[in-house]
Parts: sequence; structure tokens; C-alpha cells
Amino acid sequence: MRKARAEDMEVLQRLASEDDHTAVQPTHVFVKLGAEGQEEEIIGCASIASIPLVLPWFHTERCKGRDSRFLIGVMENVLAELSGDRPQQWICVPVVKGSPFEGVMGRLGYLAADEVRLHFKQVKK
Repeated sequence: MRKARAEDMEVLQRLASEDDHTAVQPTHVFVKLGAEGQEEEIIGCASIASIPLVLPWFHTERCKGRDSRFLIGVMENVLAELSGDRPQQWICVPVVKGSPFEGVMGRLGYLAADEVRLHFKQVKK
């Protein structure tokens, strides 16, 4: 594994697309080294701590739809400011099944990752 370089981005997007996947904001590239004298082969990538994960909670009764949509916009503006010089910043907002937000997020410009489960683990030093 090595850090992703600017020249990797187009290759990663193409390879992921050919494999029916996407490479979202990759920071590192997985490579397999060939025999001596051969070039490395890209076999994947990872986005390590490059996409903010936002876990909002909105009170079921006190926070109305208009309030929550406004606050999502505020969160997006805060993240845009924190992104610094980057021309674009991705954001990840998990939504549980059955949430009223399931039908709203797409209208707010979010892309759904079909049937994805997030796995959490504490990593010790």
C-alpha cells in the first residue's frame, strides 16, 4: 500500500468502474508488485479518514422537517469550510432503515449506497 498520487486518480476511477465499483476520494492505493523489472499492478484503493462521517440526531417531536433540512445545510456549510483548498468534499451521513430521512436524502443531493452496513471497531494504539 502506498499514498495515492494525482496521476492515480483517473486510473483508479477507470479500474473501479470496469469492476462495477467506485473509488471515492482515495488516499491510498493497494498495489501488487510484479516480478523483478515489472511495474506494480493496482489492485484496489482506500479512502482513509478522508470523508467526514456525520452522525446527526434530530429529536423526533421537537425538530420538524424544515428544521432538520436547515441543519443539514448548516452541517454541509461547516464541512465545506473545513475542507480548505480542496475543490470538493464528500460527506457520509448514514440513515437507518425506516428513518423519515430515507426518502429525503436523495432530494437533498445525497447518493444512496444500496444495502451497505457500516462496521465499527475501536482500533487500539
